[in-house]
Amino acid sequence: MKPTCCFLVLLLALAVPALADPQATDPPQVEKKKARKVWTNDDFAPAASMPEEPEPEQAPAAEAPPRPLEVLFAELDSAREELAGWRVTLENYRQAFEAVVERRRNADNDYDRDAYEAAIPPAEEQLIGAEEKVKQLEARVAELEQLTKGKKRPATKAAPRDLNPQQLKEIPQEVVGPGGGPAPARPEAETETPPPPPAP
Repeated sequence: MKPTCCFLVLLLALAVPALADPQATDPPQVEKKKARKVWTNDDFAPAASMPEEPEPEQAPAAEAPPRPLEVLFAELDSAREELAGWRVTLENYRQAFEAVVERRRNADNDYDRDAYEAAIPPAEEQLIGAEEKVKQLEARVAELEQLTKGKKRPATKAAPRDLNPQQLKEIPQEVVGPGGGPAPARPEAETETPPPPPAP
């Protein structure tokens, strides 16, 4: 066997195992990055199935304490007095409105007729306002009468009386000074000093 043939056989013997090893021929593989998960609405449970947070309970509104009878009767008296005043005002507004309408009807020239025509809307507005106020006060009086129905009006406390001049005359002068005010303080009585003892 020729040396060149031996050399070729040797080369082939060395080359065959290298071809048989797959790692020897493949280029090194680059490590692949893991794909990121993209979240969609399908990945989450529907909102209806999620547990709902309990709503905080609202504290019940505290009821106003009942008003004393003195206050209720005082409000009733005040509302009745105000209602009586507004009824008089309502009647005055009604008469004024009717007078303006009558004057417009009887006006003998266009100038007066136009002037009375312009005065009608304000008079009517006053009349309507007074009617509304009377209705409100009537409802208020009815409400207070319902609250005080069957209850005895408490006794009113007597107001302190002012002293009249006759009563001032009856008070001793020592208590009331000459000007009507309190008596001035009396000076302390001076004690007499004893005479000095005679000289020896």
